[in-house]
Amino acid sequence: MSFPLLAIYVVGFIAVFYFLAIRPQQKQRRGHEEMVSSLRPGDEVMTVGGINGVVRGVDEQFMLIEVAEGVELKMTKRAVAEIVNPTPLDDEPVLIEDEPADFEEIESEEYADVEPEDTSDATRV
Repeated sequence: MSFPLLAIYVVGFIAVFYFLAIRPQQKQRRGHEEMVSSLRPGDEVMTVGGINGVVRGVDEQFMLIEVAEGVELKMTKRAVAEIVNPTPLDDEPVLIEDEPADFEEIESEEYADVEPEDTSDATRV
């Protein structure tokens, strides 16, 4: 086999690999970056971990998602898999405050007598 023919095969293989593997991945990444940059408060999102919630605040890297009434999670914006229900662009964006949220301790007599289970002798599957 001659060198020019081998070079054509190698260049052809690299071109096919680029157009079938690398280029689609770059397009997908660009689309995800555009979606993440368009996040706004009020958007209903689903994360890559399967958590559904409503965006309550957006920062450069992080967002605040309300997953239940009064329950908010601070997550990276890259964790969004898709925007389920976008909000109109008329609303003003809300930035996340750097101060930590105040949490109240749960004091319930219902769970006062509950002891944690001893799992030291449990067999692993």
